[in-house]
Amino acid sequence: MDNDRQQIDIKGYLKNRRLDLFFKDSGLRVIQNENYYLAANLYKGGVFRLYDAGVREYLDSGVEIKYRGRRLIANVLDYGNKIKINNEFMEASGCLKPVRERLMITPFLLLFKLWQMTLGRIGGTQILLKRFLRKEMITYKKSGGVFFRREFVMTDNKIAVNDEVGAPLKEKDFYCGLKTSYNFIPSSKYFTFQEINNSSGLGDKQYFSTAKASCLRRTFYLSNKSSN
Repeated sequence: MDNDRQQIDIKGYLKNRRLDLFFKDSGLRVIQNENYYLAANLYKGGVFRLYDAGVREYLDSGVEIKYRGRRLIANVLDYGNKIKINNEFMEASGCLKPVRERLMITPFLLLFKLWQMTLGRIGGTQILLKRFLRKEMITYKKSGGVFFRREFVMTDNKIAVNDEVGAPLKEKDFYCGLKTSYNFIPSSKYFTFQEINNSSGLGDKQYFSTAKASCLRRTFYLSNKSSN
């Protein structure tokens, strides 16, 4: 009985909690009111998770485009991103980074595994290898030469997310609202129920492109009435 009461109290606390926190060192902002919960990382290009009061979830891994035969992404931890923030507004801007998917061919992979089983067991070499692989296969700091900006405008029951990139694109080559990752460890990634049932129908969107830029505007309408 006490456990049931404690569970109810925790759920009630989480539902009624109100907060607006910004963690300067990480670029993470977390907002919760009676209509939604939003967590966004500005140093990672404005990636975010959004939950409405009806427990629908919207996942967004940041801007991704296909341009001149390359894939460029904003979802890279980059402290060089410029960020702006106030009560009802936040923005991240910088340069998109090229995706590098390096795959090992079979002979090289066998040699690599042999090295891991011998010299790779030495502590010092493990650290050096980790630093090398992180730089070559995980961190994408090289600029792709295309500017991006993501802007959030927030009210009590509505969030507008405006994305702009400095390249003329067809809408099919401008990707947003996706749960993607190019820097993951396969053995540690599992889908959750919320990810499989990712709700992309929380709002509407508008897309337009000029000779120099492309823009996507999305508006999310959020209300505690949707919890039914």
